[in-house]
Amino acid sequence: MRHAQRTFILALTLALIISIAAPLLAKQMQGRITAVRPAKMEFVVSEGFKDFVFQVDNGTKITVNQRDATLADLKPGDETAVMFEIRGKVLVATNVRAVGKR
Repeated sequence: MRHAQRTFILALTLALIISIAAPLLAKQMQGRITAVRPAKMEFVVSEGFKDFVFQVDNGTKITVNQRDATLADLKPGDETAVMFEIRGKVLVATNVRAVGKR
């Protein structure tokens, strides 16, 4: 019985830590799109003097001028806000909101 209680408390503690840490893994940045590479499922955002390459996957939500869009709809020069996760050494976009002249 005592072992079951310890296991339960440990599992509950671990679940709490994960639920608190998960939102901290998501990041956000703003910048200007400088390149879009649909064949590689990626785009590049310049923030000041640094460029960041973001991968997209089936779960990435993309909007352009507040309308649902695809990676191919992003254009160099669009202003964008990107929410992303860091997976190893890869930046994976989870939400992309772009504004551009169309």
